[in-house]
Amino acid sequence: MPFAFATTLTPFRSVVSQQRFQHCPYSLPHCLNRRFLQPFLTYTTKKFTSFGVNTESTYDWENHQWTVPLNVSVSQLCKIGKQPISLALGFKYYADGPSGGPDWGLRFAVTFLFPK
Repeated sequence: MPFAFATTLTPFRSVVSQQRFQHCPYSLPHCLNRRFLQPFLTYTTKKFTSFGVNTESTYDWENHQWTVPLNVSVSQLCKIGKQPISLALGFKYYADGPSGGPDWGLRFAVTFLFPK
């Protein structure tokens, strides 16, 4: 899965895009044909706190359906002993999605960092 990480003190912005396709010779009901888009903006302060906003949108070409979660997050780089880690917390709101799908979500991440 594509990803990006920013450590600059100025806003970091980018777009990640991916097309997934699986050839189905007999029109099977579970063919895969989806576009993934992830535009994002991240700002990191001098104290290594990052604020981010992004969407992880997916369009299902077979079912003509968007799934559009809007994400906001905050993360902090810190140390436990000598081990640098990043702690992140995020909120996700689904602006569009299939019926019966989620309306919102939470994300918590702990990332252990191993600088050279």
